[in-house]
Amino acid sequence: MVWLSSLVCGEVTFREVTPMRSDSLNLMDQERSSPQLLIDELSLLLDTIDIQVWYLSDIETYGRVNRAHAAFFGFNHETMQFKKISTFFPPDIVELSRAGNRVVFGEKRRFYAEEWLTNVEGERRLLAVTKVPKLDAEGNVRFAVCTGVDITEHKRTETMLKLRNEELDAFAHTMAHDITDSLTVMTVASNTLAKSYPSMSHEEILFLLEKMQRSSKKTANVIREMLFFARLHKEEVTLQSFDMRAVVHEALKRLDHLIVEHRAEINPGVSFPAVLGHPGWVEEVWYNLLNNAIAYGGRPPRIQLGARVLKNGYAKFWAKDNGAGLSQEALAQVRTGDVHGALKVHGHGFGLSIVHRIVKKLGGEVHAESAEGKGSVFSFTLPLP
Repeated sequence: MVWLSSLVCGEVTFREVTPMRSDSLNLMDQERSSPQLLIDELSLLLDTIDIQVWYLSDIETYGRVNRAHAAFFGFNHETMQFKKISTFFPPDIVELSRAGNRVVFGEKRRFYAEEWLTNVEGERRLLAVTKVPKLDAEGNVRFAVCTGVDITEHKRTETMLKLRNEELDAFAHTMAHDITDSLTVMTVASNTLAKSYPSMSHEEILFLLEKMQRSSKKTANVIREMLFFARLHKEEVTLQSFDMRAVVHEALKRLDHLIVEHRAEINPGVSFPAVLGHPGWVEEVWYNLLNNAIAYGGRPPRIQLGARVLKNGYAKFWAKDNGAGLSQEALAQVRTGDVHGALKVHGHGFGLSIVHRIVKKLGGEVHAESAEGKGSVFSFTLPLP
């Protein structure tokens, strides 16, 4: 209870004002709870969010539509309200909408789908569309509340993560296999030396030591590749002009154990033009291309390196081997850097995945040419200074 005091002719008087205050609050509550005010507040809320919201009065007809839904297709939300869906969309989109609407109105159950739709800018966007029936007291569908959330970027990120995880799985399998092979060679050689050293000839001892040395180099290169791949997608690079012949020389030094083991013959070509790139990264490109050419080339491998300046402001570099060549299926897979497919078909996979990643990041392209029984040519381009 509230009392109001006042001074009249020198006397203080009191009067109760609680009822008046209560009446005022009741009036405010009534205004606030009026149906129209609630509708206006709800409309204001729905028109300020990015999520598309609309409701359907039946399978064919819009009820209210918020701005986000109308703007996605380039319409005014007021012109869409209480109109037939077919008024605004072509037959294929109308039928797509009806398919979900039949589930809601006919089967009285929730509908969800991920639908590719074209927005007003002509972009294809993936929308997560949800439609929920609202039933009356008799169990009939009064209307359907619908929402559309643009999940295009989320789906792209999800796809990229999936591909990266697949690459990492393939990478782990390949690297583990290579390291295991190298360690096995070193273990067998060292055990042989420990048990039979006193009775072995100088040549036999030297042979085992060379095997251990080659295996240790191979293991070191595998670990280097692991570390390189782990940081590749994170690092940014500033392009610089560099001497390609020096880079090729460094890659060949890392492969000397394989060159000796397979008695590979490598012709480095006449000259290499200067290009823009990152010398350390391009060394990894040559290392992987040459490693594949030696491992899967002819016996013995004969590898021809080459380069030429193109008319489009790029230079092209290649490694041609004398191996068995690739089928069209395998060729398509290695051209796109399909790690799993290439590993299954030919064994090139992971190294070429690194090549694709590096060259793309440096602004170039990777190409492959091959025919069964005629060897393969793997090439890449880089911009000229």
